[in-house]
Amino acid sequence: MTMEISTPYYYEIKFLEPYTLSNLKGDYSHSDKNIFSDSVHAAITQIAIENNFINSSYENVLDFCNKIVVSNFYLKELEESRNFYYFPFPILWKRQLLELPSVSEAKDSSVAKNIKKLEYIELSALNTINEKDILDLKDFLNDFYFGKDTLFLKSHKPNRSDESKLLISHEVGRNVQSRVYQACDKGSESDRIQPYFVERVYLQPSVHFFFLVQTKDEKVKKIFDESFNVLSQQGIGSDKNVGNGKFSIVKCGEPLPMEFQGIFGLKNGGCIMNLSLYNPSEEEIDMVRGGMYQLVKRGGWITTPPFHTLRKRSVIMIREGSCFKLNDKGLPEGRVLNISPSWNAEIRPIVFRSGKSLFIRVSSLTGKKYNMCPEYEK
Repeated sequence: MTMEISTPYYYEIKFLEPYTLSNLKGDYSHSDKNIFSDSVHAAITQIAIENNFINSSYENVLDFCNKIVVSNFYLKELEESRNFYYFPFPILWKRQLLELPSVSEAKDSSVAKNIKKLEYIELSALNTINEKDILDLKDFLNDFYFGKDTLFLKSHKPNRSDESKLLISHEVGRNVQSRVYQACDKGSESDRIQPYFVERVYLQPSVHFFFLVQTKDEKVKKIFDESFNVLSQQGIGSDKNVGNGKFSIVKCGEPLPMEFQGIFGLKNGGCIMNLSLYNPSEEEIDMVRGGMYQLVKRGGWITTPPFHTLRKRSVIMIREGSCFKLNDKGLPEGRVLNISPSWNAEIRPIVFRSGKSLFIRVSSLTGKKYNMCPEYEK
């Protein structure tokens, strides 16, 4: 653990083509919309190895993985001279809002329904709530606007309608046909053709993705940037051979925008929220038990030849938007996991999954110490 949040670097991309990401079941007909930190980390590491940017030995790869922390990809919406940055809505805030007597005891349940729908919060709203520290529902309703799944400041919200989608998708039909044909097969040709569907995800022209990277090693950052440039040409996700997943780099490893400065200053006894998928180290377990979090299972196939038929070992991660109270041990870091499958061959794949997370500051809205998990007693 460390005692302070080191300022990360800022990256921004614009997709040139749609992308498709396999979900946990390997089903491409329902693409993941989110681009998670561990997937980006793994792609960058693989490119660094393939291009000899780093040595492929176990120790060197693990050392590189431990020196880089990547956030999930998040949406940025551009509207004339204004920018809107979308962050995960803190789980802690949702619970605190729903537990307010004026919400939980109200006859009109519309406010509670709007709160439950919140998945994201625009950066200006995040900064405003962090500065206020103490929550008053009347002020909250006066100052903030509930979008479809996002909380905005009324004075800083996009002009589009709530029904307008930043991400759109549609399914594309495909056929797979057996290449093994025997004359004795009695089935018709249509019996040998199996249709399947792939969901392609598109971003609106005014929408980019941004993400943050932390590293204290300039050499490692240079390797990351070189690998990221290669990734932009190769693409993210499936169907890269037909151009899918390719993107242009708008900003690469630049200082944070001014709007971001407030979310990286820690306060004594404050709370933090993860922006990456997080897997705690043994020293961080007590902090996690006293926090508020959601879990997600991560798995998938190995994409490195000649191990395409092998699955990675699945692992449980803590999702973005989870909240934890800082203790005297300082800021958590997470860990890198070896998820290589059991394989008895002489040549074995080395596969890591990064559970190291980037954190930002969030206030405890009650203005007092908040017991996030009352049933847990240390």
